[in-house]
Amino acid sequence: MRDLGLNNAGLAGAMIGLALGLVEYFLAMTMIRRFVSREIAVARKDNENLPGMPMLPGTMRTLRIILILAAVTVYPIIGYVVGNMIAS
Repeated sequence: MRDLGLNNAGLAGAMIGLALGLVEYFLAMTMIRRFVSREIAVARKDNENLPGMPMLPGTMRTLRIILILAAVTVYPIIGYVVGNMIAS
């Protein structure tokens, strides 16, 4: 029977996955914020009304929650599995 305990390779993979997930979170949020602020600036310059502006804070909050959950759960799990596969 296979031992399901934690090993160093799995933990190292999980830590690398966590680091990559957090880097991805910050990069994605930076790109999204820049895009949204650029669209708002262009609309203000052209004196246009932006549709969907009232739902922007809620949408950004939901997106932020999804990205941070992926960064702290999905990436470390994948890293742990890959670390164990490499070690065996």
